[in-house]
Amino acid sequence: MADIYVNHTGSSTAPYDTEAKAATDIQVALDAAGTGDTVWIKADQDYVMDGVDQQAAQFDADVNNNVAIKGYYLNTGDQDYGGAYYKHSSHGWVVIDANSGAYYVFSAGDYEALCWKNLKFANVGTSHAAFDLTPTVSEIDYLIQNCWMTGGRYALNMNYLENPIIRDCKFTGSYTTAPNIWGVIFMNTFCGKAVLIEDCEFSHAAAARSIYCKHTGMTVIRNNIFNITGSVSKVVEAVYSCVFTNNVIYEGGGGAITTGLLLSKKAHLVYNNIIVGCTTSITDNDGIHFGGWNCLYNNGSDWTLREGDIQSDPQFMDAANGDFRLKPTSPCLNTGKPTPGSGYTSIGAWQRKSLLR
Repeated sequence: MADIYVNHTGSSTAPYDTEAKAATDIQVALDAAGTGDTVWIKADQDYVMDGVDQQAAQFDADVNNNVAIKGYYLNTGDQDYGGAYYKHSSHGWVVIDANSGAYYVFSAGDYEALCWKNLKFANVGTSHAAFDLTPTVSEIDYLIQNCWMTGGRYALNMNYLENPIIRDCKFTGSYTTAPNIWGVIFMNTFCGKAVLIEDCEFSHAAAARSIYCKHTGMTVIRNNIFNITGSVSKVVEAVYSCVFTNNVIYEGGGGAITTGLLLSKKAHLVYNNIIVGCTTSITDNDGIHFGGWNCLYNNGSDWTLREGDIQSDPQFMDAANGDFRLKPTSPCLNTGKPTPGSGYTSIGAWQRKSLLR
């Protein structure tokens, strides 16, 4: 397992194993990576896909299994969770400027266990995405963590992935609203025996959906904040089995949410969520879905209430400024789904303050 470096001032001397010898082009570093290697991209300036600074084409991560692609600021690891610059307002991400080009930023096909961390994607074209992860056969264990997507056709397209994890990412900007099949995260053809989306923040404007689980195995969506500022047809649409728990869906002003959560076909489990300001909070197309202990407030209509569901103001600390913690007087504290041996949990995103900067 080797470290391979990218920066703008390196000498581009193979094997690019020090900052001084670093590749200046991301694709060159990817092509040099072997199984188990880490490609470290330094945030010394933006990486612009203009044919001069970087290639004016997508970065192809179809190079080897178990390759990690990670940004850093001063030292390797300082933008990872717990590092000195983790989610720093200026230095928390390496910026990749897609230059509104006619391509995805990263594509990956028939390899497994690929990882991206600490990257911000700017100026993604309206017909493309930051990530196009679409192998032709099932591949396993992809991780996208602490990445920031700022618009495009969608942020992330996934097909034929098993056990992908999207963790601690944020999604801003606007995304395609037509045709009405897209989502900011779009999981299409038999994606996943299990999919995990957790600890993410969706503060985007217009989009067809925030998450579309079209043909997936079990999808777990938990502890996410959907602070929607534009018009969205459905925040989350789950066609196959989904566990939707401890999320906040909030209409953040200036837009409209038609449906917070749309459920159909296979049975879903929905509990401990807060949904505020939608035309319809939850649509249960089939009447077969399980849930309860949700807080539904100021929606045009709600699903038939289950055990523990309440219709009350959740009393956020300061939702207008992205603080979705609960006040001490909130009816959502310690009134969530009971846990054997631990008593009642709380409703909402685990008392987590929004990390939006």
